[in-house]
Amino acid sequence: MKCNNCGCDNPDDAKYCRVCGNVLQLESFFEKLSELGFMPTTMIMLKGSLGATLLLYLLELLFVIGCLMVIGGIIAFLDQPVLSGNACSAFVALGGFVCSFVIAYVSFKYKLFDKSFPNRYVKSELLKEADYIQLDFVNDDDYTFIVKNKKFGVYSVRRYEIQLPAIYDWLSWKIEGQILNVQQNGRQYIMDIYGNELK
Repeated sequence: MKCNNCGCDNPDDAKYCRVCGNVLQLESFFEKLSELGFMPTTMIMLKGSLGATLLLYLLELLFVIGCLMVIGGIIAFLDQPVLSGNACSAFVALGGFVCSFVIAYVSFKYKLFDKSFPNRYVKSELLKEADYIQLDFVNDDDYTFIVKNKKFGVYSVRRYEIQLPAIYDWLSWKIEGQILNVQQNGRQYIMDIYGNELK
């Protein structure tokens, strides 16, 4: 292993350069990440979903209409002395409220903001969980590997959340998207994507 500081050749398992004392394994770890297709999380640009964006804009329009129905219904309810007019106004206000509530619920449940504007909403959360991410993230795979503090984890691309926290010394796929080869604390084993160790 060549030292990046002084250029001296060292044994492959050396932790420090025998000439200048430079840390060797730290550099080799980052070189290894680069070879495996990882890049710093700060450098990635996430691609938003056009379908989710169009749906979000439509729902926002309906949400505004629902809010206007609520406001109009309340104003009409307070303005009309006739009982039948009050009932109609109350119905309009209630309908607008229910419509707005359902639209807000759907938008947040299906993470339409995350899917439409991932660089604004997803990336800030991802930066807290991952220093490096494998480039598969950009290719719409279900899962990709992340690295935080030289430990490996798995990120769910479709759900925009950490599937397995970055606590493993090494991870690789045994069966893509389902079963993982794991190294942790000197042990080697296999586990499923939910973190359950398999025999």
